[in-house]
Amino acid sequence: MRKNTLLNIIAAAALVLLTGCTKDEPTVSISGTVNDGKGEKIALMHLSGNNPVLVDTLTLGENGTFKFKPAVEKGGPDLFCLVLGNQTIPVVSDTLQTPVVITTSKDRFATAYQVEDSLNNVLREAVGCGNDLRRKILNLTNLRRENKIGQLAYNDSLQSLVSAYKANVLGKYIYKDPASPVSYYLLFETVSGLQIFDPMDAKDNRAYGAVANLWLNTYPNSPRTAFLEQRAKEGIAARMQAKREQERADSIIQHAVNEEASFIDLNLLGTRDELVALSSINGGGHVTLLDFTAYYLSEASVPHNEILHKIYDKYKAQGLKIYQVCMDPDVNFWKVSAANLPWTVVRDTELLFDENGMVQYSAAAALYNVNNIPTTFVMGKDGAAVSRVEDDSKLEAAVAKVM
Repeated sequence: MRKNTLLNIIAAAALVLLTGCTKDEPTVSISGTVNDGKGEKIALMHLSGNNPVLVDTLTLGENGTFKFKPAVEKGGPDLFCLVLGNQTIPVVSDTLQTPVVITTSKDRFATAYQVEDSLNNVLREAVGCGNDLRRKILNLTNLRRENKIGQLAYNDSLQSLVSAYKANVLGKYIYKDPASPVSYYLLFETVSGLQIFDPMDAKDNRAYGAVANLWLNTYPNSPRTAFLEQRAKEGIAARMQAKREQERADSIIQHAVNEEASFIDLNLLGTRDELVALSSINGGGHVTLLDFTAYYLSEASVPHNEILHKIYDKYKAQGLKIYQVCMDPDVNFWKVSAANLPWTVVRDTELLFDENGMVQYSAAAALYNVNNIPTTFVMGKDGAAVSRVEDDSKLEAAVAKVM
């Protein structure tokens, strides 16, 4: 059903996106055989920028044969993608428009194909690295789904897999030959929904810059060269903006002063959907803990809240207050988790999450320069922050010192 839906979409899009070519446009032959593929629909997509564009579709012949002859971009190599069901094979057209001939099968269309020309063989090897990463991520995801590993272990393992993959393709392909269309393809490859190389990341941006510089010298008139330059510049600009915002947040933390004490006020939604201000409990002659956490990170939040309970029970008679800011993607889960807690619990609604449900940005956390959770600020009796604690084993001592 998934295959039919994709092909129906492709077929419908062909009416609008079908790209013809004139006699003045260069073309390339992309042909081959899909064993046991008779009667299957195969599509050719043009990989241009971030948006693949349908070129054509056809039905595989008696022997599973196919042939496309699309127009190619002038000024440099071009990239296409063959699609059969939910399987894809990327294809490079070099500047000589060398014919591309592929042999594969219906069941192992994307994982066991053979290609005749050397450039597409290099691309096939590089794509194999991505397929290997995809298998490892799937195995890891299954372990998490079966609760054989926790969320934190999953995140650490996923990061390790991606880092190892990046180190491999950077050394073996991208930095070895930045001018190659294979390097260009790898910069924009996604694996299991993950954009592997992020131009907003400083290390990744260097790879974008290296490829962009070589393409500028080798293919100055290619539209892909301009796109590479644009992405590299956007990454630099975004990092500079992030740095300015971080400096602004640091400045706010250092200089923000309300009428009673030196702290940044927060006004967030409580479990009854009412706004609760930090200033409503902070200061006034008692100690307050401003706590940043997330309940869905059960491995971290459960023991953290147990420590908070111990401290709260010990000092509540002396006026200890807790204002706990949660960064959870699921509102109902957060409310259920917070229902029986004896302190003030609020949720930051200005959140951004990645595909694994991990917090990428929290407005409240940014104001207090919080990069790791849990993080707790011990606020003195005058409302000012006395200490910042990221190690739970040191939290009780920090509170005892102020009490």
